[in-house]
Amino acid sequence: MVAIRRLISSGYDDSKYIEKEIQLISKLEHNNIVKCLGYVLEVQNISTVFNGKRVLAEERHFCIVNEYMPNGDLEGISRGIMFFN
Repeated sequence: MVAIRRLISSGYDDSKYIEKEIQLISKLEHNNIVKCLGYVLEVQNISTVFNGKRVLAEERHFCIVNEYMPNGDLEGISRGIMFFN
């Protein structure tokens, strides 16, 4: 089983940020970090109206494939953690 995170890039800067994130997380190895198993990039050309003119735009869909975390997400786990002094 795997966990898939889907991201949609709305611009060039978003796309570059996502690509850098994928490069970084694919190199990380630690017991407390799920492993990045791979990613998929799908580029879709769409036609849209911008300032009254029809233009072609590129929409990028990223899917990051991570190890499956069987106990849920970190947010759900952290709600159950109690801190003691």
